[in-house]
Amino acid sequence: MNAKIYTKKKPLVAALSVALMAISQAGYAEKIPATINDGAEHQLSLHGMPLSWDVSINNGTLHSSNLRNDTTVTASGADAVSRDNNYWNTSLTLENGANSIRDLFHGTGSQTVKSGSAAQGVFREDSFQHISGQNSLSLQAKFHDNASQKVSNQASSSNAFFYENSSQFLTSGGLSYNDTFIGTSTQTLNSGDVNAPALSQGSQFSENSGQFIGLNSRSENAQFTDNAKQIVAGASSISSGSIFTGTSAQTVHNGGSATGTTFSGNASQVLEDGAKSENTTFNGNASGIVGANAQMLGNTTLNGSSLLNVIASKSALEAVGSNDVPVSVENVTINNDAMMLLAPTGHEAHMVGVKNITMNGGTIAFGHDKGAGYTALLTEQVGG
Repeated sequence: MNAKIYTKKKPLVAALSVALMAISQAGYAEKIPATINDGAEHQLSLHGMPLSWDVSINNGTLHSSNLRNDTTVTASGADAVSRDNNYWNTSLTLENGANSIRDLFHGTGSQTVKSGSAAQGVFREDSFQHISGQNSLSLQAKFHDNASQKVSNQASSSNAFFYENSSQFLTSGGLSYNDTFIGTSTQTLNSGDVNAPALSQGSQFSENSGQFIGLNSRSENAQFTDNAKQIVAGASSISSGSIFTGTSAQTVHNGGSATGTTFSGNASQVLEDGAKSENTTFNGNASGIVGANAQMLGNTTLNGSSLLNVIASKSALEAVGSNDVPVSVENVTINNDAMMLLAPTGHEAHMVGVKNITMNGGTIAFGHDKGAGYTALLTEQVGG
């Protein structure tokens, strides 16, 4: 029985009394279809009855209802609205420009936005939100406990908050704008499609939260503080304009790159072999490590008491006399009490190639332990 709802601003139970009676007399509970198509507001009130519904909203609003028992709600069209409902282990799907406002999801409750807008939703326990499609967006959502969000296919999430162990996944063109991560929450970017990179802009990370930038993905103007972490890994993974303070840290793996990054306080950067960093600034007590086969391109600036450890390379020493000596650091300016430490590896002689060095105070130190190999510096120009 498909009951159409025409009771304006009244509980649906009044309009569905015939369906309820039929189910009660039959002695079993199957999903009861119901349709909202009159442009009015409706509230589903079952008074604890253990029934499962299949609700379609085409023109009108379902509001302030407690939805349980695998009930499914589908809102389709710009005039379809779900507002202030509690979804307990139940699902809501938005299609064709439908809207969700302040809906709350519990347990394994889920929201799927195929085309439409979801604003100020709250997700708890193991609930889930999936936003997919160029005309789909989520605004000011909040994720708690182990709740998660997936954003794909040019859909976007904006000004969301992620708490505790919650997580966000951006894939295949998924977009994130100004989302905030607290506790041990995480943001993961990973796209298997080089033509549809995942993008995060202006995200903020604090406490022990973290960002993982995988294949074909980019993070722009992110901020990290406390013990927050950023990992840049995989081919075509890029971090641009990130700011690190406190004891936050950035690690760039082989194939990854970072540009325009600033480290202050006790923040740190590690460039593993095959990684690149361009136009990097270290302030305060910040520090960096440049792997033997990593590169710091553009202008690297050391201020305050910052420290840059550059691991010497055997291949650089072997290339002396040729026109192809590897350059670990392109241009470096060492100010104040900052230091660039050239660190040996193993028991053999190694070399660090630095194209241009500018000294405004600061120190260049050659690391050497008894019994270990020595380190040489090859540079085109030293000034200051």
